[in-house]
Amino acid sequence: MKILIDELKDINLMKNIFHVLRLVDVKHKRIIEDYYRKSCKPYIMEFDFNGHIEEYKKCYEIDSTTYKLEQFNQFLFFIAFQPVQIQNTRYVLECVSDITKSTESSHYFKILDDAYKLSITDELTGIYNRRYINHALPNAISTCSTGNKPLTVIFIDLDYFKEIDDLYGHAAGDYLLSQLALDLQEHFIHQIDWVARYGGDEFLLCLSDTDCKKARTIAEQIRTVIEKKTYAYNSHPIHITCSLGVYTVDHPDSHTSYDSILQEVDKHLYQAKKAGRNQVSVR
Repeated sequence: MKILIDELKDINLMKNIFHVLRLVDVKHKRIIEDYYRKSCKPYIMEFDFNGHIEEYKKCYEIDSTTYKLEQFNQFLFFIAFQPVQIQNTRYVLECVSDITKSTESSHYFKILDDAYKLSITDELTGIYNRRYINHALPNAISTCSTGNKPLTVIFIDLDYFKEIDDLYGHAAGDYLLSQLALDLQEHFIHQIDWVARYGGDEFLLCLSDTDCKKARTIAEQIRTVIEKKTYAYNSHPIHITCSLGVYTVDHPDSHTSYDSILQEVDKHLYQAKKAGRNQVSVR
């Protein structure tokens, strides 16, 4: 029988960090699988997890990782509730670490830091995921507003990506997405710039202190690089193009919102596709 938990990309890292992992089907209110480290103390096996139903629901509904410290008798546990997707089905992964004998605060911070990094990293490509966008884009708006600097967001969508999957298989598609993630990171201007996988074959690039003219140049560079590059998978040469929507806020202020930027850049991506794909549409 195939173990679903083991399909998670960072499962070995999580098994090193946490003593217990439990895969929860929130919709049907049941535990699908669980993992206990061999070195688990007997009292960990006795820990009652049934009181976490509300945490499961919250994590599932907001699609974001949550944390808590919980005491059981004289023992102390750090618990992370992380939303995951396996075989197109959403679950909550409950991760428990026994920190009873940890007296140094650095240990707590390391656990928190490791869990946080897992929650904002796309499992396939290794770049940021959509959860990261949810808080990083508002932060970028605030930073550029304070410094009175322009902010540019570029929305990138691969053209006819499904045909790659159909022709060469999903493994080839996954390989292509991973390689594109690496290529997109070559177009950062500042250290605070970032790229994230928005979902499927869509990526979002955030460039601070970047005006419309410079943004157009960068977008055209990305389009040209992808169009001309040959991605080799199992000796198969793969060519693909992309459509890009570009939106620049010249002077972000208190009225500039996360939602409005995403709506505007999505409109421009739609215009690029409507114009025949392999195009850049700029505000």
